Amino acid sequence: MLRKALCFILSFLLFFAAVPVVGSGQSYSRKINASFDNLTLYVDGQKVQTAREPFIFEDRIYAAAADLTKALSLQWAYDDKKKSFVLSLPKTVKAVDSTFYSSQLVQRDYQITALQQEIKTLENQKTLFEKNRTPYRDIRSASEMQSYLRDRFDTLKNIPMSISFRHYSGDTYRLNLTFPSDRQSDFEKIPRRDVEDYLNDIFYAVRDLYDRYAKLDGYIRDNRSSSYKTYVTFETSSSQLSFDFTSYSSGSTASGDAKKLKDALDKNLRSYQGVYFYYRVYTADDAIDLTVYFDDEDYYDWSSSRRSDFLDRIRREVMDTLGRKTVNGVLRDDDIGESVLQFRIEDNRVRIIDEGTSSAPKTTAAPETTPTAAPTAISRTLTIWPEDISVQWNQKNIYLSAPPFIYEGERYLPVADIADALYLNYQYLPQDKKIEITTNGVLRGDSDQALIGRLFLKNEEINRLTAKAEELREAVAKIKKLPYPHSGTISSVYNMETYLQDYFGDFEGIDMNISFYRYSGSEYRLRITYDTNDFDSFDRISSTTIESWLEDMFDAIRTLYDPYAEISGSIRNTPYSSVDITYITFTMNNDRTSVDFEDHGTQKGHRFSGSRLQDYLNRNFRRYNSVSLSYEVIVNRKDVDLIATFNHSYYYDWSIYRKMDYLQLLKQKIEDEFGTVNINGRMIDTNGNKEVLRFSFENGSVRSLTLLEDTEKMLNKEKHRFTHNGNTFTFSYSIKEKDVGHFDVTIEGDFSKTDNKWRSVEENAMGSFRSFIQDALRSIQDIWSVRVTGEVIDQNQQTLLTMDLRNTQAAAVNADPAGGALASGTTVTLTSATSGATIYYTLSGSDPTESSTRYTGPLSITGASGETITLKAMAVKAGMENSSIRTFTYTISEPSADLSGLTLSGSPSGYSFSPTVYTYTGVTVANGVSSITLTPTGPGSITVNGQSVASGSPSAAISLSTGVEQLITVVHTESGKAPKTYRIYVTRGSAVNIHLTDVQFTTILGGLFSGRLTGASDYTNYQVSLVSKDESYGKPNNHAAVNSDGTFSISGFDTELLTRLIGYKYVIRDGQGNIVKEGDPETLN
Repeated sequence: MLRKALCFILSFLLFFAAVPVVGSGQSYSRKINASFDNLTLYVDGQKVQTAREPFIFEDRIYAAAADLTKALSLQWAYDDKKKSFVLSLPKTVKAVDSTFYSSQLVQRDYQITALQQEIKTLENQKTLFEKNRTPYRDIRSASEMQSYLRDRFDTLKNIPMSISFRHYSGDTYRLNLTFPSDRQSDFEKIPRRDVEDYLNDIFYAVRDLYDRYAKLDGYIRDNRSSSYKTYVTFETSSSQLSFDFTSYSSGSTASGDAKKLKDALDKNLRSYQGVYFYYRVYTADDAIDLTVYFDDEDYYDWSSSRRSDFLDRIRREVMDTLGRKTVNGVLRDDDIGESVLQFRIEDNRVRIIDEGTSSAPKTTAAPETTPTAAPTAISRTLTIWPEDISVQWNQKNIYLSAPPFIYEGERYLPVADIADALYLNYQYLPQDKKIEITTNGVLRGDSDQALIGRLFLKNEEINRLTAKAEELREAVAKIKKLPYPHSGTISSVYNMETYLQDYFGDFEGIDMNISFYRYSGSEYRLRITYDTNDFDSFDRISSTTIESWLEDMFDAIRTLYDPYAEISGSIRNTPYSSVDITYITFTMNNDRTSVDFEDHGTQKGHRFSGSRLQDYLNRNFRRYNSVSLSYEVIVNRKDVDLIATFNHSYYYDWSIYRKMDYLQLLKQKIEDEFGTVNINGRMIDTNGNKEVLRFSFENGSVRSLTLLEDTEKMLNKEKHRFTHNGNTFTFSYSIKEKDVGHFDVTIEGDFSKTDNKWRSVEENAMGSFRSFIQDALRSIQDIWSVRVTGEVIDQNQQTLLTMDLRNTQAAAVNADPAGGALASGTTVTLTSATSGATIYYTLSGSDPTESSTRYTGPLSITGASGETITLKAMAVKAGMENSSIRTFTYTISEPSADLSGLTLSGSPSGYSFSPTVYTYTGVTVANGVSSITLTPTGPGSITVNGQSVASGSPSAAISLSTGVEQLITVVHTESGKAPKTYRIYVTRGSAVNIHLTDVQFTTILGGLFSGRLTGASDYTNYQVSLVSKDESYGKPNNHAAVNSDGTFSISGFDTELLTRLIGYKYVIRDGQGNIVKEGDPETLN
């Protein structure tokens, strides 16, 4: 019996002796396979001696906590009650705002590393492109192109490929590829991405070497003589190849696996850390091809551990759905069309194969290599004790992608997670067997001044590298874009013209006839014409596209023929049409291109009239919600800029809903009169010349970054607190516009999801919290009428809730006028942005229902003076939720004695009369106008500057002094109405002394008269004419509008012998049509 007792006691003691006594967070032991490769730790460039060797497990580097904290000069303590491993600075180190400085410095370190990698990639690309650039027109026929492809693309992954390339029609070519039927199983094992890359390489070779506009379609088949099988078909869509692998899979099981995995990923991993993803999955045999797409720049803010965690989530979905499978994966930025990361899942582990560097330095995450076992590494089996503990820094839990564990009595931590949490720059260099950590001096307690100085130096380095990267990007883009060698190879004007016709003659599907000839020295003329039947197609091309096309030609001429070329010319339609007119002139010199679109347009209505829109708005929408507005419209071909100015503080009382109502009504009024117009707009408070609102109308939608920021501020003020059981949780909102019809909202809490207070919400009040979030997102939808997706996260970026509110609610009702004081009998117009919606309203102050009065047209607001009328309205449409109810409040005012008309003589600018606008500022007349008269119209009594004037009759002349603003007062009184006073501030312009500079005048080769005007501050509506000295002769009679910088150009005028003998005269007219200068152009050269 004693022996049994002793054996039991000894066994009991041995058992506890085997358990590490480091803390009580461990639970059970497990065996792992770890890789040891003599890894060395470096901190701030100094090698650190570690008592225990770091090792790699599950693609993470682990180091002993004692070694790691010592290397980083940190203190640590284990809180057994809280099961927490607490990190802190030594007491001897002066505490600074470590989070701020650390995050700023490490972000710059990552930017510097990313830029250095990008510069290296760009330099390699530039060298490769310049080395491999094929001379101009080296391949001249489809048969030569076929020979080239057979020489260079004859195998795909060691499978022989037979290539047939032939011309089909226009720029379309057939590309058919076959391989031996006995290699079928080998072909089906090739990842689809490799097949796509192979075909894309062929596509770009054809475009680069033979036909820059080539469109390919074709297939890949086996060469079996009977019952051959098509594996891949492809065609050109939007300047890139699209692929169909429908017949690629060898069986239905693989296809079913692809669908199961895609469904699982779409359901469980649609978004992660605020970034939305979509997936494309193919399967063949035991391999899976997975492409993960995203278009959100927030991905580039992810730390290395966050990125690894996302890939691990994918691994778990694969394992849960299909079991242990091999996955070839790629992560693609769909916005730039580039792969940013390639990975492989094998034996239930994730390995990053390659991290691409995008053409823009967007990433700020550490460009590290995922740790994998090197060939020299030794694998060992370890017995570890996983720990269910937290790690704290600055009194907050650190996010760990994997738990700590105990090995041989020492606690081990994942190094990358600790570095990320402390904002340290972490890199793993497998070739050098190095782990590098840069602290930037924050953990040493360096002074604020030292840290600020370090930030300054890093900013300087970023600026230097950014400039170098941008220079290389432009160089690479230029080489890629131009289908000719980087040094001049064309030796004559004729060959240069042939080249331009070959490579630029097809412009956006329109055949252009290009004529190129030398004028003198390095001065050349480009004359470009196209068939008038293509006018509508040409008219739809944007100005920037035309300018880019011309700049490409200019670049080609300078690169291939004459590096000092200076070019001028025009684009015209032919034969001449009196209805549809294209006459675009341009000059290109000193790397500067100037294009004048002023004389391009149509008499049928294609050409948008900015002045007509300006007059229309100033007549019909001068007042909104007690604010008087004035409009200016500037048109440059298809680009329309609209500026609305005001000088009343009532604007600042507008809510965000009222501002959106104004923009919706403004858009509606423009569309009613002019159709859908894309507009860039601004609202400016003239008191201080302050811009208060920026907006745009794009394809029928309202967009505004200003209002989006206001929406965010409103939510952060009104929807930021949720309370449960006496506990208040605070949230902050961040809104991003995914596209025109989709907003994405990140809602971040000030707590951790592991907090007991939040767990109580999850267990007992999740329905209330969901309603709280839904109400906030509905507020956005009520303003913007868009789809709204939201993700709620805690302070550690862990997801708490996701929500997707489709735009299924009718748009709220807008009213014009939207409230305020108005005379009894004033009509109010109601609209909803939802097409086909029915509007119901009440005037009693009660909420409308579908039984209320149906809106059929403008309604009259009537009442006694001083009475308040409350209008409520909602929009209803079948298949959609009813809109929110909008309220508009009106106060009946005493009728006012408004004039029906008030005209000014002297052709003033900046003036457009509206009966309910009573103050007009900024009205100007030309210097030649020394006095003006006013003609008022209306019943009752009218005075102008105190003198009676009959309705419809001009007032006495009012003298004006040069440069002096003069106030003119008009008072209108009428029986039974409140008198009204109109104030007009008029300024007589200063005398203008116009000069001509940079003049060119020649009658050779079609004639050219160009130059620049100086002496005026504004050249709006200025015009230069070239006429005969004998006006009765009638030739020439050419005119050109003056550009905003004072330049003008007239070409193609009559140069017959008689015309030249009679002589020429130029005439310059100001914006009011007054002649300000004239003379002989031949005396100006």
